[in-house]
Amino acid sequence: MIYLATPYSHPTSYIRTLRYHAVTRAAVYLMKQGYYVFSPITQGHPMQMNGLVEWGYEEWLEYDFEFFNNCSQLNVLMLPGWDQSPGVDMELAWADKRGIGVEMLKPEEVGVDEWIVKGLKEYGVVEE
Repeated sequence: MIYLATPYSHPTSYIRTLRYHAVTRAAVYLMKQGYYVFSPITQGHPMQMNGLVEWGYEEWLEYDFEFFNNCSQLNVLMLPGWDQSPGVDMELAWADKRGIGVEMLKPEEVGVDEWIVKGLKEYGVVEE
């Protein structure tokens, strides 16, 4: 199973929503290729939008790590800001510690629409 990482945290809900749509499109693309994919943002974003607001960074890390331990590969969707993301850095460290493969994915190669990437570049990409 692939663990699909990309930046998420940002003070602006618009940026978080763009990141959610981008990574979900990438997950769909990979699943159509026959891969099993766990995308923490695809699962977690709608949960937060539907009332799981009391969960913070630490709760989500613990939750995601349980899934990560069942994955054989880490794929990183390289949305703008991925290389500045503390969350992606942590996921890369998890992969290194477990000795699993890492694949870097360009958004345009996995079904992410150009307007999403443009919106991320225009409105801010760095996590806070």
